[in-house]
Amino acid sequence: MSKRICVFGNMNNYPLLLTEGFRAIGVDAHLYLLRGEQLHRPESKYPDLSNNYPHWIVDCSQMSFDDVVWETAAYMDVLSRIRSQNFDYIIANDYGIGLSDAIGRPHAVLLTGSDLTYFGDFASIIVRRASWDPNFARSYRGRAEIKRFTDFIARQRSGLLGAEVFGYPPRGLIPEGDDVIDAIGIADERRHWIGMADTLSIVPSELPATERLRILNGTRLQWIPTAETKGSSLDLKGTDILLHGFAQYVHAGGSGELILVRKGHDVEAAAELVRQLGIGTHVSWLGELSLADYVRAVQDAHIVCEHLGGGAPGMVLRDGLAQGRPVLGNLRNDVFGRLLPEPIPGLDARTPGEVAAHLQAAERDRDALCALARRGRAFAEAYLSPQENARRILELMG
Repeated sequence: MSKRICVFGNMNNYPLLLTEGFRAIGVDAHLYLLRGEQLHRPESKYPDLSNNYPHWIVDCSQMSFDDVVWETAAYMDVLSRIRSQNFDYIIANDYGIGLSDAIGRPHAVLLTGSDLTYFGDFASIIVRRASWDPNFARSYRGRAEIKRFTDFIARQRSGLLGAEVFGYPPRGLIPEGDDVIDAIGIADERRHWIGMADTLSIVPSELPATERLRILNGTRLQWIPTAETKGSSLDLKGTDILLHGFAQYVHAGGSGELILVRKGHDVEAAAELVRQLGIGTHVSWLGELSLADYVRAVQDAHIVCEHLGGGAPGMVLRDGLAQGRPVLGNLRNDVFGRLLPEPIPGLDARTPGEVAAHLQAAERDRDALCALARRGRAFAEAYLSPQENARRILELMG
């Protein structure tokens, strides 16, 4: 008999992709949305879904994060709705992980960053109250806020610990995540990398015929640690490495154009570094993009840039491969080359010199760049499709 699955939470529309993968292989999967921000809504990827969700997408964003922390009537209503559907499995994401025990079904967790390193870490209490007025912090309301937030983190950690399948990058890629995982007590044998590329809706296209090389930076503009990120390898994208490498390429005679998106906490610092490096005439800027607009921006590019810092590459890499675009970044084949049947094809770089060398080679040999693009799409179809990941999760859940 076919299983019924609830996918709960939709950070960056990544769980939406998994839900589509389940449904593509005949599983009755339903996606429950937690957030109202455009980035985490299906309509940011599929504009036709605006105010027109199919029956298997359920909007629970009327329940705020504060409702979850304080366990209000809105929180209880969402729990009741999900329980009434008699799902066989829950795939939890975001702060939905903290509700998984209360739903009471076997569950997996699909982690996308802050659901572990912020919502699952008691150190976040310090971050949360750092901007509070001292008088509010010692007031009854302030103390109650801290108690409730502490209770929520405990619920999130319980949901993480109780997961049958723990979807997170391999040990060593995200050290700060490893530390939280070890503190919670999650065994390595429950830990599995769920790496998906959108091979369902993204149709690959040939590289643009324009003579000038176009390089799109797909990550947030971030490289300077803040109190909030605490130097997280997921949040530090190595934008400075990209800009210095692109400057080396330009000053060596490169004619390409670098496209930056005004997103991330170091936008102004990036603009100043562009000025200092003297590459302003080779850099263009875009405003923050919907997912649909981002896909179109990738179509107009010859190369897409992933992060160049430490940590693990993410959706920029996987969807770049699916779209048939060579990806420049720290691909971490030292790890993924052991996990997957073959290394990830792309332009592997960690230093400004390596960035410059790849761009110079791409400008010299466009045929080789096109061949690399086709290899990337074939790799995504073979190993990263939502259907393959859905099948794997079902196997792991037993």
